[in-house]
Amino acid sequence: MSSAAVDAKEWTNCSTCSLPGTAKWNHKWHSALRWKFSGADAMIITNDGSKVGVNRRRLAAQSPFFNAVFFGGFSESPKRAVRLPSISYDRLYEALYVMEKLDILGSDFVFNISLTKTLQIYETANFLAIDKVSEWLADLAIKLMVPEELINTFRRVEYRCPPFASRLHTLIVHNFDRIYYNQTFLMLKEAELVGFLKNHRLNLTPKQEKTMVEEFLVYHPEEENQVLQAMRQETLKRTDEWGYLGRPRTPNKVLITFGGWSTGGPSAAVEAFDIVACLTRPAPTTPLSASTAPSSPSAASTASTTSPPCAGSTLTR
Repeated sequence: MSSAAVDAKEWTNCSTCSLPGTAKWNHKWHSALRWKFSGADAMIITNDGSKVGVNRRRLAAQSPFFNAVFFGGFSESPKRAVRLPSISYDRLYEALYVMEKLDILGSDFVFNISLTKTLQIYETANFLAIDKVSEWLADLAIKLMVPEELINTFRRVEYRCPPFASRLHTLIVHNFDRIYYNQTFLMLKEAELVGFLKNHRLNLTPKQEKTMVEEFLVYHPEEENQVLQAMRQETLKRTDEWGYLGRPRTPNKVLITFGGWSTGGPSAAVEAFDIVACLTRPAPTTPLSASTAPSSPSAASTASTTSPPCAGSTLTR
């Protein structure tokens, strides 16, 4: 089966539906629906009074929230109309639309929407406990994520969805060099910044750490920042070059290169290139020739790169 891409226009252009009812469901309810999903035998009323036709059993199978709404108390509820005063029509329709498409197309479902829209639908699906939709949208959000939105997105889901927040936290740690360059670290609280500085996988050089802390303290002069000030003083007392962690940080990814060509011929030089930090980690070399000149496997793997990453580029996962 080929992938089925769905354009945003298809699901945003919703008109009032007037369809015949079933034997069990009053025809007046059908004619009053703004939208009707397949197999509808009940309706959900949103905060603006719009009515959406849904299939109770299908929703109950997908969501413990709707299972409790329609079939609470281990018996079928006689009510076929449920009011959700905190949910708008657009948000409900979008979440149920994704659910229906996933049921029909499965892994072939491709949704062409922005990161902002993805997060909006995700929040609704997560609130309504439609787990399959939430997980699918979380995966999509990770694919669409850009450095400029990492911290904001993490804040939005930190307490409401810990699994998604954990994935975003890992992205932040692995891409902190980009957060450093786009200055969004200034949005962090002191405790959050301290936590990242203590993470041994934080992708920053000691020089970048020092600059970042200085800028953070200048940007937040009204805050006491006692913990950060204490860490800064302790770091200044040390003579090593390991920054705020006090020891080398663990690279997130490395590319091992060996062999090369020195001025005296081939060598067995070994170098580890940290892809994330764009830094070469030289290893002791053993030239095969009598020459002691350093080898140069390739210009890309031996030159330290300190230029800022491109904004909006693919994140390191």
